[in-house]
Amino acid sequence: MAASMTGSVSKTLLKSIHSTFIGYGIGCRSLCSRCRFIREHPGNHNFVKRLHSRQLCTSSGFWQQSKEEADREKKTLEKFAKELDVKEKPKRFKAWAPADDVYMIAHYPPKEILFHEAMELLRSQASWSYVPGCEYKDRSVVVSILIDLNLGPKPMPAFSNLIVFPNQFWKENKILCFAEGDDAKVAEECGANVILSKDRISEIADGEIDLADFDFCVGTRAMLPHLSSIRSILKDKFPNTKKGSSGKNIGLIIQRHKFGRKYQVEETKKMIRNFQIGNLGLSDEQIEENFQFLINVIQSHKPQSKEPFIKWVRIGGYHLDGYKLKFQDYIPQEVEVEVDTRSELEKIEDELRQLRAS
Repeated sequence: MAASMTGSVSKTLLKSIHSTFIGYGIGCRSLCSRCRFIREHPGNHNFVKRLHSRQLCTSSGFWQQSKEEADREKKTLEKFAKELDVKEKPKRFKAWAPADDVYMIAHYPPKEILFHEAMELLRSQASWSYVPGCEYKDRSVVVSILIDLNLGPKPMPAFSNLIVFPNQFWKENKILCFAEGDDAKVAEECGANVILSKDRISEIADGEIDLADFDFCVGTRAMLPHLSSIRSILKDKFPNTKKGSSGKNIGLIIQRHKFGRKYQVEETKKMIRNFQIGNLGLSDEQIEENFQFLINVIQSHKPQSKEPFIKWVRIGGYHLDGYKLKFQDYIPQEVEVEVDTRSELEKIEDELRQLRAS
């Protein structure tokens, strides 16, 4: 039927069919790769498919649409969609909301929920989902935080630092310390795993000590000149005063590195990805306290600006789903300091008026 109608269908009939189906918001987007006129109107095109062919589209100039007609039909379609309360499909998702209670979370835009609601969902899923070799209490709770590094007058560099949570959940880090004399005794009392003097530095170059066995390397300032020969071996683990791995108080440095965890903002993504703030063995209050502590530390890097420094926060767990958090209540309030813009003469005159009044 389609083949017989192709050659006999007139332009008037095609125009009436097209206008009728456009009025109902129906078109045939995928029928013809050359027909840009109909392709702009998606919808159900089962009936139009019978009357449409590539020969009809290319054989005449009927399908070339003017700008006025395109604007008029676009307004008609927008009005039709508004009457049906149709929303534009969200980018990268299938729809705004699922049709039933069985769906993939990744297919729909995430909804922000409270911290305790997210923890309840994580604990509920962890109670029935089985992970070989991992107990319930050992399953980690992680957060991903997107940060705006373009708040200041020029973009901020990605930053990283150590953080010591108020509620510990992580095993102690192994510390290699470079110190001599009284500092070496203090380092031993504070729990350094291996202490090297300047006479034993060559053990690292000879391969007797493997740096992969240690999480951090710290040292006193007096030992830094003696470490220049193994700088290429230590690489990122080289003690540095700016990073806080070298200084006068070696005991405090060791304690901080022994129980601390390093967070880092990724340069490309501009976010802290999957940073652990606890495990399910801690209570919700303890995990929330660690989360609040992390937010305070990140906010300390914020430049002077009224715009938010943290864009969004997602919480998840080991082999568990992720949920978008309502984190605004955890942002510390900025105290506005009133700046006195008066000149020195005006300040003196005000003080004299107060003295006269008293």
